[in-house]
Amino acid sequence: MIPDFQSHGELPAGIYETTLEEIRQRLGYNAWRLKLIDGLEAVLANLRSAGVRRVYLDGSFVTSNRYPGDIDGCWDVDRQVDVGSLDPVFLDFSSGRQAMKEKYGVDFFISQTIEGNSGVPFVEFFQRNRNRESKGILMLNL
Repeated sequence: MIPDFQSHGELPAGIYETTLEEIRQRLGYNAWRLKLIDGLEAVLANLRSAGVRRVYLDGSFVTSNRYPGDIDGCWDVDRQVDVGSLDPVFLDFSSGRQAMKEKYGVDFFISQTIEGNSGVPFVEFFQRNRNRESKGILMLNL
């Protein structure tokens, strides 16, 4: 369940399991956000078909920001993931991941990959804001 945003517009610290339907209901409150959610739905379908079992969502989309630029997130990879079934844009980190952003409106990473500046995996990196304070993220089980 998605908790209420705190006074500064972020979720309370933690990982909150949710569904695409709840995301649509709670976070799809304008046409721009609904467009981003449509792209997310296509992303989830491709990741699910490749065997990905868990996705985490972050960024300004998971805040009270009315017009986030995209949906940031990461996905778990394990032995069951068929990398050959993934849309190639999910593994193309050139040009600032522009192909992924243009096609789906997302900026996704592999959750176990180490974020370069922080030295921690993306799933941990996403649980801190720019001031390095704890914040919440969303998790979808596929």
